Amino acid sequence: MHACNFIRQACKLNRDACNFVRQACKLNRDACNFVRQACKLSRDACNFVRQACKLSRDTGFPWWQGTGGTLAGAIFTGTTRCGGQEGALMALWSSGALWSSGQLWGPPSPAAPSFENTKTKHTKKMRQPFYPRSMGDRSEWHTNVATKLPGYASVLALTQAEEDNGVADNLTLAHGYGGWIVAIREHSTGCTSSLETLSFGTGSTNYEFPVLQLPPLPTLPAGITGVKPGALQRTFDLVQTIKRKPGYTEAIGLDLGIVGPEAPPPPPPGDVPPPRILVTAIPGEDSEVSRVKFYKDGHEYVVIECRRGAGDYEELVQSNKSPYIDDRPLLVANQAEVREYRARFWDNGQPSSGWCDVAKVTVGP
Repeated sequence: MHACNFIRQACKLNRDACNFVRQACKLNRDACNFVRQACKLSRDACNFVRQACKLSRDTGFPWWQGTGGTLAGAIFTGTTRCGGQEGALMALWSSGALWSSGQLWGPPSPAAPSFENTKTKHTKKMRQPFYPRSMGDRSEWHTNVATKLPGYASVLALTQAEEDNGVADNLTLAHGYGGWIVAIREHSTGCTSSLETLSFGTGSTNYEFPVLQLPPLPTLPAGITGVKPGALQRTFDLVQTIKRKPGYTEAIGLDLGIVGPEAPPPPPPGDVPPPRILVTAIPGEDSEVSRVKFYKDGHEYVVIECRRGAGDYEELVQSNKSPYIDDRPLLVANQAEVREYRARFWDNGQPSSGWCDVAKVTVGP
């Protein structure tokens, strides 16, 4: 009985397999029919193009320049002349013309009016930093701001708090950078001399330690008894606030001292000494690399060139930040090489000095 059941299941599986094969064959026939139809459509399209080209040669009108999207419309009707000129046919977007056919799509646009650009170009002035670098000049700068700021408060639409706090900060900074630090330094020098007197001096009166004499504190605006730390940063923030005010002008900035003086033009090429550079070899990731330290001396950029092996000099960088790290790999792996560096100043898009003396360094693996 078990054997009969096994045979029945096998026969059933065989019938299912046959049905699967029949369905696959049917799908294959459908695919073949689809391919035949596609080929027929392709042949019809080719025949149409051949007929159109023949008709175009016979009539002398390109079939693809029509306006109606049909062959008859392309040859006999709806033809648009570009700009009114004979022979310059223009195709509409629906005519089937390709982008490479040399024909315009759509109605011709009117010619753009020709006019000269009369806009005036304004050259931005190069200016130096407005805040003094020398500590000895800062007291005068802060005093000037504190004195003149109230006179521009209304024009700049400053609040009373902005005006008072700005004056207080700058009066205190002027005191700190001025009389106070001068007194401290003079007292320090006097203390050193006084210790010498205490140690090896002579005399019949008792020795007395020097007493620090400080200048009086400035008088701050009413209601302000002192300033908190960060007065200089607050002053810089106030300067930016002032420059964003609608009533601000460059004349006001110059009077307050918050606009730096104009930077002098760079000297003509060859009239200044070349830059100073110092080249050393330092460890790198895979081998040693070159570190090129340079001094700008007030110039815009320094151009650095390098030669190695038997090659010519090649420009590496036009930099305004020292040092420059030349981390190029060695010409020959694991073999030391000599690199020769030279530099010159670069201002306003042109060299402004000669080349400096060549600096050599040996870079190893």
